[in-house]
Amino acid sequence: MLSLRRLFLLVLLVINLVAVPVMAEEASIGQFAQRPQLIGYWELVPTNPDMAKVSKFDPGPLPYQWFAFYDSGQMVSIKTDDPLRKVTPKDLDNVLKKSPDQVAAFSFKNGFITISEQGSATPELWGVNVITKKVLLAKVEHLPGDLIMSLDSGGKVTFYRHLRRVVLTDYDAGKRGSPIKSLPIAAKDGQTVSGAEREIIRTLVPYFTAISEKDTAAMKRIFPDLRSVPDDRLRSLPVKNYTLHGLEDVTYDGSRLRAVAIYSFEIEKPGTIGRNIATISADIHLALENGSWVIVGWFQRGSDSSDMEYFQDIFSRQEKAEKRYGTANLAKWDGL
Repeated sequence: MLSLRRLFLLVLLVINLVAVPVMAEEASIGQFAQRPQLIGYWELVPTNPDMAKVSKFDPGPLPYQWFAFYDSGQMVSIKTDDPLRKVTPKDLDNVLKKSPDQVAAFSFKNGFITISEQGSATPELWGVNVITKKVLLAKVEHLPGDLIMSLDSGGKVTFYRHLRRVVLTDYDAGKRGSPIKSLPIAAKDGQTVSGAEREIIRTLVPYFTAISEKDTAAMKRIFPDLRSVPDDRLRSLPVKNYTLHGLEDVTYDGSRLRAVAIYSFEIEKPGTIGRNIATISADIHLALENGSWVIVGWFQRGSDSSDMEYFQDIFSRQEKAEKRYGTANLAKWDGL
């Protein structure tokens, strides 16, 4: 259930950015973030020049900014006025390791992050929303996975940050010590399937097979959050034929693999005629556990069975994936 403060901040966010009814926009363009969606490296997206003089969007004299949020509850940032400087995750990690006086602490709960900077007596409270659909807000393109952070000051939003995840390519794929063991290969559509993309597919295909075969041991090995769920409950799920069709927006930030998975499954409904197949998408996060990739985040994206536009979009993406991999079922992909 939404707290009044979370709902109020979302209302303010939508009114200030797009001036449309709040709940409709929550369903169509974004949702409150969860902690795993925050962890990683981020770059501030430049404000549209037309909005630069609006205080809520003005980043100040150091407009080029990068942030890192760590699982440990620590946060660092680098800000500069040099448009040519390119900050990397390694630069942010060096701040964490070598400049402890510049490291802030944060806590995250119910879509809000509280940041305590060293030397500041008053912590900052930010609402955090994740974009789930490409949209133009405040004259700037927002992409799925982007974060909008809204600074709360007594129930009023006084400043916005629009952050985009810093992506590490699989430049170190196959090198000694790299967690990315898979090498890039050619896709059927003439593009390239990255090593990071292959790693995710090689993790998700066995997981989907385990769900379909009711193999609870494999399900729990690959998705640790399920380890507390009784086996009989997992076996009783009224679903079968889980099929992974493809991945979109694959990223690797040095610690986690992330992607949007397009997949389908059949819902078992006794007494019905025909097959009940649901095709949906979800944001998937993987991390290493004892040298193997496991699922640490699964965030299903909104779907509306009565919305024809939704079906056209998801089936179009499914067809695009089939052209990319040469198969509609990645369990049969020759790149495994």
